[in-house]
Amino acid sequence: MSKRVASLAGAALRVDALREEGRAELVDLLESLPGSKCLVLESHIGGLLNHVIPEGSKLLREKGVTYFRELRGELGAFEDRNGVKAEPDHIVYLVRASIPNVKIIADQINSRIKAGAAFDFRYKVYFVPHRTLICEQVLQEERVLRRVDVGDYPLDLVPLEKDVLSLELDGLFRRVHLDGDTSGLSVVARSVQKLQTVFGTIPNVKAKGTAAVACLHRAMRMRREEAGAERAGEGGEFGAGGISSAPGIDTLILLDRGVDLVTAMATPLTYEGLIDDLIGIENGSVRLDADLVEAGDGNGAAAASGGASGKGRGAAAAAAAATTLGPDGKKKQVPVPLNSDDPLFCKVRDVHVEQLMPFLQDKAKNIRESYNQFRANRDQSITEIHEFVKKIPGLKEDYKSLNLHINIAELIMEGSGAPDFRKRWQTERAVLEGEDCSEVIEEMISMQEPAMRVIRLMCLQSMTDAGIKASKYDFLKREVVQTYGYPYLFTLNNLEAVGLLKKREKVWGVGAVDTGSPWPPLRRSLRLVNDAVDVRSPDDIAYVSSGYAPLSVRLVQASVRPGWTTAGEALKLLPGPCVEVTQDPDGPPIDLPTAVRKQAGQRGKSAPLDEGSMTVGGGVGGRSGGGGIGGGSPKRKVMLVYFIGGVTYMEIAALRFLNAQREFPFEIVTATTKVTNGEEFLETLLPNFDNRLQR
Repeated sequence: MSKRVASLAGAALRVDALREEGRAELVDLLESLPGSKCLVLESHIGGLLNHVIPEGSKLLREKGVTYFRELRGELGAFEDRNGVKAEPDHIVYLVRASIPNVKIIADQINSRIKAGAAFDFRYKVYFVPHRTLICEQVLQEERVLRRVDVGDYPLDLVPLEKDVLSLELDGLFRRVHLDGDTSGLSVVARSVQKLQTVFGTIPNVKAKGTAAVACLHRAMRMRREEAGAERAGEGGEFGAGGISSAPGIDTLILLDRGVDLVTAMATPLTYEGLIDDLIGIENGSVRLDADLVEAGDGNGAAAASGGASGKGRGAAAAAAAATTLGPDGKKKQVPVPLNSDDPLFCKVRDVHVEQLMPFLQDKAKNIRESYNQFRANRDQSITEIHEFVKKIPGLKEDYKSLNLHINIAELIMEGSGAPDFRKRWQTERAVLEGEDCSEVIEEMISMQEPAMRVIRLMCLQSMTDAGIKASKYDFLKREVVQTYGYPYLFTLNNLEAVGLLKKREKVWGVGAVDTGSPWPPLRRSLRLVNDAVDVRSPDDIAYVSSGYAPLSVRLVQASVRPGWTTAGEALKLLPGPCVEVTQDPDGPPIDLPTAVRKQAGQRGKSAPLDEGSMTVGGGVGGRSGGGGIGGGSPKRKVMLVYFIGGVTYMEIAALRFLNAQREFPFEIVTATTKVTNGEEFLETLLPNFDNRLQR
């Protein structure tokens, strides 16, 4: 079974330094407030803190936190364990800087004032990762700012795994591309500059997309400002705190989510990707019915022998179900962490769903055989018996983990094996190969399939075919609104505004040229569809969806071989500018325009690198799937791939597969503003109003 948060030992990058820094800043914040405290957390912040404070609430209680509240409704009464009223000395808020959060805080403060709270009581509001002017203005308008001490808790990139860092910022793509609010890009830029402060200046930086280039521009400006402050003796941090003189990160690739919206809409077929798509993963945990989790606590060989087939668990599951009902009579759900500290999950998280059940069956068979061999050998020595007894705790953990993942796999297979799921995937595949599936979408609407499922396919059809034919688009739009309700009219308008949906108008006039869709040439030049991939023994990243290779990951491949400079034609077909610059760790920082001009001058003087110069030791001693660096081979440099606007588990799996290839010259670490999936991504683009109809 997994621990609550992942251990970061053995990571390619010292990401534990980021965890330690976040932990230390929170401890300092709490220690600066003597006395008892009530800690009020936004729900998403609470889940994120689990990855910063592995000790959990124990450490917080040691630092004086006696009450915990979630940011919603009223704070409620403060009573000790004996039911005696005991007001805390401080009420501390840790929240994202958003207007709804600030209004809830203001309502809670005003409610306490009306209830007779002390007039001079001070409320501590810390915005994560930093405050905004508009939030302070809202506090002023609500007439509570004079009672509030406003501060920042600069928590940005949090390590969810050894190779995954995330800001967990909801709705950044919407704010940037729909609302025109680019303040969130400063958060990303600060996180990039923090990485350079901790790990050293990143020599090679590539950016593709409007938001990516804007972030790079801001990060380089911040680096110049910090260097200037350091030279002026103003306490800047530039050059301080680095782990080593050599850069920890060799290459940074910034990718705007808007460059590859197709992958965000595609359905994953890896184990972890399907868990997220069908059940949902939040901050590295999935919520499951308690009886499923407790049914996984079976012991002995019976659990292994019955686990893979689903037999032998009925009585145990029934008994567990009787004790896992909530007070409302509904099944109680519990959070289950999913991370690399579970050896079994580490092995199966990125496998294709077709490979999953055979793998689990083999695992059950191996465990069962180890018990049977011990029982069959009646002539064992005391030493042999003692050695087996020492293995029992580990075998029990293996049983527990195996049965848990068998239970989850059965849920996944039930969903992915359903006729509607298979039809959806087949339709997606046809769309990705250039077919018009408008009639299938029309049929799905008539069958009243879930709205988000229909809209995902409409977006895919639009993006791969230069839009949907005008007559068909108007018809589908009208059908969606009439079937699912008028709020979806605003949803479709939002999707049009960000480029997910488009009406393809006819081209009129003499000499008019219909340029067509850029998707077919992209599909060919980047090999986005691979019909021949073997999902059980894959040799290409296309296995993650049974044939479609995530475009974003193909761009990462192209950045190494042949390089973005020579892959320019494909990059021109994608939206947004493309920039490649180098930074001199020992030289003075420069701004982005200067770096681009300098890079262009150097490119004109020197020949591009050949493919052989981009491999490590000619491919000798490289890494094999899931293993470490081979003995005697040079350690590979680190490449950080930063997705601005969100990344899917399908892309993470593809990057891990790429990382495991012997010939790939980098260790890949993925960073993102949010780990997301297609439906969750679309939900951030829904209109911001409540029609009170609970649709």
